[in-house]
Amino acid sequence: MNNIATNLVALFIVLIVVFFAGRIFLLADVKTQLTQAESKLAEHQTQQTTLEAEYEKLKNRVKNSEVPLRSNKLLIAGQEASLLRSVIDLGGKSMRLNSYSMLPSFMVKPAEEESYTESPSQSTGNIGELPQLDEQGMPVGLAEEDEEWPGVEIIPVKMTFTSTYRSFGKFLSDAGKSMPVNSVRSMDLLMKSDGIVKGTLIMNFPVAENGN
Repeated sequence: MNNIATNLVALFIVLIVVFFAGRIFLLADVKTQLTQAESKLAEHQTQQTTLEAEYEKLKNRVKNSEVPLRSNKLLIAGQEASLLRSVIDLGGKSMRLNSYSMLPSFMVKPAEEESYTESPSQSTGNIGELPQLDEQGMPVGLAEEDEEWPGVEIIPVKMTFTSTYRSFGKFLSDAGKSMPVNSVRSMDLLMKSDGIVKGTLIMNFPVAENGN
């Protein structure tokens, strides 16, 4: 009987030793894995910080390249998309843009007063005298007619918006300073008593010739 009790006690002691020994090895392995995981997490966080910094640089670079619009400058062909960003920036949070679209462009040229003056040769033309010919048999001094100037291209931009009186007035003021040369083609406003204004605005933007 005593032998059985002794064996049971010995077995219990062995189990306790094995349990604690296994726990020690298990905890050591878990601790190692935890250390490795923390190291990888720190590495990933560093990479994420670097990527975020690069993203901000690229975003600022793209933003600056998309809005090369300055005051008293004509809109350059190919920069039409930058107008939307300029409108949003100028309107700010107090001006909500409900819709934005570009209408078909058209050509405009100023009215020209045509005046003709007779040259001495035309007024006293020598009848019967043949003009001098060059080597190709063409009359000397015969100038080719220049192609007719098509005019200036105008791009209309139509937008519907909701804003406050003050914000919309500031937008119109800043549009003449910070955006390319423009003019208000039409403006339809609905003013409410609570200081809110809703409306439709069409602005014309002349395009610089040959990108100049």
